[in-house]
Amino acid sequence: MKSIKAQISTLHTTLYMLRVVYKYDKAFIFIKLFTSVIRTLLAYPMIILPGKIIDVLTNIIVEKDFSEAGIRQLVIIVAIFVCIPLLNSLLNYAMSIILQKRQTEIIKKTEYDFYKRILMMDYETFESPEITGIRDHARTTLLMATVTIDRIEQILYSVLTIVMLTSIIVSLDLWTVLIIVAVTLMNSHFISRYNKTHYKFKIDEIEANRYIFGYSNVITSGLNAEEMKIYNSTEFFLKKYEGARDYMDSIRLKDSQKEHFVTVKNGFVNFIQNIVLYAIILRKVIFEDLSIGNYSIYISAVSRFSDALRSVVNAWMALSNDKLYIRDMIDFLNYPLKQYESGSLPIPDTDDYVFEFKNVSFKYPGTDAYVLKNMNLTINTKEKICILGENGCGKTTLIKLLMRMYWVDEGEILLNGVNIYDYNYDEYLSIFSPVFQSYGIYPVSLKENITLSDEEANSSFYQICSLLSLDKLASKHENGYNIQVSKFIYNDGIELSGGEYQKMALARALYRDGKVFILDEPTAAIDPISEYNFYRSFESLTKDKNVIYITHRLAAVNLVDKIIVFNNDGAVAECGTHKELYAKGGIYTEMFDKQAQFYRDALKEQENITTE
Repeated sequence: MKSIKAQISTLHTTLYMLRVVYKYDKAFIFIKLFTSVIRTLLAYPMIILPGKIIDVLTNIIVEKDFSEAGIRQLVIIVAIFVCIPLLNSLLNYAMSIILQKRQTEIIKKTEYDFYKRILMMDYETFESPEITGIRDHARTTLLMATVTIDRIEQILYSVLTIVMLTSIIVSLDLWTVLIIVAVTLMNSHFISRYNKTHYKFKIDEIEANRYIFGYSNVITSGLNAEEMKIYNSTEFFLKKYEGARDYMDSIRLKDSQKEHFVTVKNGFVNFIQNIVLYAIILRKVIFEDLSIGNYSIYISAVSRFSDALRSVVNAWMALSNDKLYIRDMIDFLNYPLKQYESGSLPIPDTDDYVFEFKNVSFKYPGTDAYVLKNMNLTINTKEKICILGENGCGKTTLIKLLMRMYWVDEGEILLNGVNIYDYNYDEYLSIFSPVFQSYGIYPVSLKENITLSDEEANSSFYQICSLLSLDKLASKHENGYNIQVSKFIYNDGIELSGGEYQKMALARALYRDGKVFILDEPTAAIDPISEYNFYRSFESLTKDKNVIYITHRLAAVNLVDKIIVFNNDGAVAECGTHKELYAKGGIYTEMFDKQAQFYRDALKEQENITTE
């Protein structure tokens, strides 16, 4: 029963891959199947004709029959025998031209859909270790769409060959067929047992490769070169890499030994089969007056029958083995996109947005501790807000929930009175222009890093770059804004300083021009003077925008309408303006006084400018 279920499961995954290929190229499957039929038709004469040639030659030489009819028959048979391989070569050449481009397109489209699916996944899902494993396993199956068709083509070709040859072999000896079938089934049993352990090996290999790539990247990337040299940690990471490599080598050796053992067993069984089959054939030659020509046909038919039957079984076993990998791809592609599937309402056509956190509690997946507990908070888009607090108090978590990166565990978040999960996901995200602590650095041009598009930049692009002094950076290079950032892909790319990368990320948010700007530690890599100048300039560009600053540095506090102070329990401890909170003498006052030497002069100057 278990075996039957396994075969049905193989059939289901095979049909699934057929549907994938059919979706991308409807003609591809039929071309492959047509090729199988033609190959079979061309193979049949190559089995029969050698024997016929031998019999005609024997008749001419032994019987001394040099008649014109006999010679003509020989010439025709030889001509056909010689021409068929040429026709076969031409067919293979024509099919390779027709199919290669189609196959490449199918693989490209499969990869496109796979990577699109990755980008569409919920952020919460994307971070999950479980889905990371499934994703990595699924990536190994991207080539299997066309491989499945190749296996099906091989099965069809081999089945047609078996049908064609059975009539030849059975006419001479039924036992030959039965022996070949028995041996093939025995060999397939050996391979099936090996394939199960080989799948486990492939999963372990993927995990081992992750460690090898990780440590290799640490050693070769150069990102930590200074620290590794100063701390003399080279040997430490080399040992880490060597350990991962040793583990990989050990599991590969075990798999290789099992594969060789299966090969030896199959070889021994095939050896016994050949002895028995040749004994049967020799008996017919000696005792049943089998002609030399028919002997040749029979030997060729038996050999090809055995190969064809083995090919059918091996191809099906390969499909059964592929099933284990394809199942990972199916699981990955069917993983729910909860954010995209959750809502469809359009975003209200207004500039007045009000976000409300109502009794919101949240803990990260796989943990028991709440980061936010019973959070109640209102954010109006007419306000500029600064969220303050120690590291780990839930400031960034609050913003991630606001931007639907996670689902709340309790309570709800509303936008203009409607649950945010009821809105169309893409439309909802279009509201925001965020700059995260771990902002993206992409191996494309400086302009494309800011616009995230290959379209022509609009006029605001140059104003923004001027604001952030990125125009000076571009002017240093011949290609200007088209200079490639990072050397990850391009050897002539440039590596920027931490502050320059952060300015690039800020420019990206400004260029997007969302209605709500969210800046998570926006000036962490900028010196205090540049920080102050940045905030003054940034304020002028976002006068009519809602800005939410998340920071532990207080240069922005006099630019905002509301300051929200978190305590270490993930709750709002204080809320108000700078003057109101400072007068209370609470958490905010303590934080501000600790940083006063950096910011008091700047705040006084800004207050003077405001009153003038």
